[in-house]
Amino acid sequence: MEKSYAGIETAFDSLDHLNATMKKNILKSKGITGLSKMKIADFDQALYDNFSEEELASLFSIRGYKITPKGEQALKEHQAIIDRHPKKNL
Repeated sequence: MEKSYAGIETAFDSLDHLNATMKKNILKSKGITGLSKMKIADFDQALYDNFSEEELASLFSIRGYKITPKGEQALKEHQAIIDRHPKKNL
């Protein structure tokens, strides 16, 4: 991160790291109703509609990392190093 190969995601970008119960609790804290009828995708939309980045960021600390264009370029330039490491079957 100090060389800008990766960065920390925003709170909104990190929503995929939260489960439905966590999202539901965040929405409840703001007084949002109708949560029992919502699907998971609806939770995300309700969060976007009712919270600013700053508000949401203050409610949970889980953040993901994302690779930057500089990091992607470094990976391409050093593919031989990556190929020497074991791969996981996903």
